[in-house]
Amino acid sequence: MDEQIKNYTVCSCGAITLYFFNGESNSIKRSNLKKFNISLKGIPKLQKEITYCCNHCVNHYALDLCECGSGLMPEKCCKKESREQFGKSVEYRVKFY
Repeated sequence: MDEQIKNYTVCSCGAITLYFFNGESNSIKRSNLKKFNISLKGIPKLQKEITYCCNHCVNHYALDLCECGSGLMPEKCCKKESREQFGKSVEYRVKFY
């Protein structure tokens, strides 16, 4: 699974954004990497650090966040799926009123 990750960045909020060879990206809190069986060993870290401006802390789009957008982990929220899937960006939904 980790062989799909091209490189990653670190945000000041504590989240890691993973960039994949297919052009997609996912965010996840560093503390949840082990839970999702993700290892960053041997994967290049991009030198720039993001300052509170990643999908995890701004948009609540992440591998470890609830689909409802609350910013909580699914098991601590409404038990929906996570907002994203590994190697696939969030599907942006536009609502028309």
